[in-house]
Amino acid sequence: MNTERKSLTDSQRQEFSILLLLHRIASSQDKIHFSFLDQNHKTIESNLKALEQQDLVQLDVEQYYQLSEKGQQSYDRLVQQQVSYQAHFEIYAFVDLGAGIFADPETDLLEDECWADLRVAVAEHKGIDPYRVVFLAMLSDESFFASKDWYFDLAMGTLFDKLESITKEQIRIDELSYDDEDGNEVMGEEVIADVIEQGSQLAQERRERQAFDQDVPDEEIITTTVYHDGGWRW
Repeated sequence: MNTERKSLTDSQRQEFSILLLLHRIASSQDKIHFSFLDQNHKTIESNLKALEQQDLVQLDVEQYYQLSEKGQQSYDRLVQQQVSYQAHFEIYAFVDLGAGIFADPETDLLEDECWADLRVAVAEHKGIDPYRVVFLAMLSDESFFASKDWYFDLAMGTLFDKLESITKEQIRIDELSYDDEDGNEVMGEEVIADVIEQGSQLAQERRERQAFDQDVPDEEIITTTVYHDGGWRW
């Protein structure tokens, strides 16, 4: 059964645009002056106005944009989502389905063709928006900012086209089905459930081995953003 994924919606693109700019401003990667916008910042002026209209940013004493209290709360939730993503989904980025093992980034050759990326399939099985999971992954490794033209792409609404194509191309749950030695079909849902059970246990073991002392948010936090009454509420 072909279960093609839906396209990225306009509301998702708008949300990701907002979160991306909150990330840039909060991390001081962009110093944006209200009155003296450089060429890049002029390109995204309408995006900045959207942040203002939703009370997510304010001006400091020198007239530079900074996060408002509401914006800081939203950004803090984004950071929690990134921590949750890394704790609960990174483990599924490299899975050898044939051998039934997960890659160890410290010792395994990750370019080997035996590895399958199951993060999107895992998200879908758990009822979590796969686009959000891929967004968090790309934001974590700064993929959106790889091109100097990202400001223009953001303004044109095309910055997340790659995110959409990557998500659509990932392995679907139905593609994981196979016939066992007795000729009986093992459904993809059964396969992904087994992968998740093993992956969750291994991820926990790795955190314990690394003396990971940071509280890990539950993966449900990744689902908590909604659009309501013209504004993003967390």
